[in-house]
Amino acid sequence: MHGSAALLERRASGGHALETADAFVRSLGLENYAYLMARMPYGAPGRPEDTFRTNYPDEWVSRYVERCYRLYDPVVALSGRSRLPFRWGHGGFLKNFPKLQRKVFYEAKEFGITEGYCVPIAGPDGEIGLFAVCAATRGEIDEAVGHAAADIQMFAVRFHDEIVRSVKGWRQDVATTLSPRERECLLWTSAGMTTEDIGTKLGLSDSAVNYHLGNASRKLGAINKHHAAILAIQARLL
Repeated sequence: MHGSAALLERRASGGHALETADAFVRSLGLENYAYLMARMPYGAPGRPEDTFRTNYPDEWVSRYVERCYRLYDPVVALSGRSRLPFRWGHGGFLKNFPKLQRKVFYEAKEFGITEGYCVPIAGPDGEIGLFAVCAATRGEIDEAVGHAAADIQMFAVRFHDEIVRSVKGWRQDVATTLSPRERECLLWTSAGMTTEDIGTKLGLSDSAVNYHLGNASRKLGAINKHHAAILAIQARLL
């Protein structure tokens, strides 16, 4: 299962986080929310689409994912540049965006997604998440945000934290499977040592060093030993 089908499956089994988000937006007098990690944590596997959590209509979710609208969505673009919450969808919001980005908005309106309030969240491992509450009718967002902006921001941070913890779960899995020798070989590779240098330092043959580096690369999903060393450093495994 992949693409929009996999996303819809995750939505169906999303559990507590999604139920809580549904209840939260209803308490604001709104109907829809969306979360996306626009940039993944350093070294984390997967794609931003894998973190998409929303109660948007299934048809719109499928179209958004299949057509890679994340790459053109004005809200996603602004979230990468802004560290402050912002409203989107108001009259002049789209004037500085090109036609393709405006097209995403026009199509979203067909599904009752007219305006919203977005909270960008920047994390310590380089990740950027965004949480948005949305409305179908103009003026609803101003009313909701007017009395609950702080609550929305706090909920966004907590929701983001839950998604980040699920994404980072792979780090603990890999950390427990990397052997001490694999860590040592990766560490000295990151320092610029050749296979022969590492073997001399650790008292290993070249084939033994390559064996450990090959295992580490497979566990990290790396294309070669240098890539593996970079991923391990980014994931704070060394």
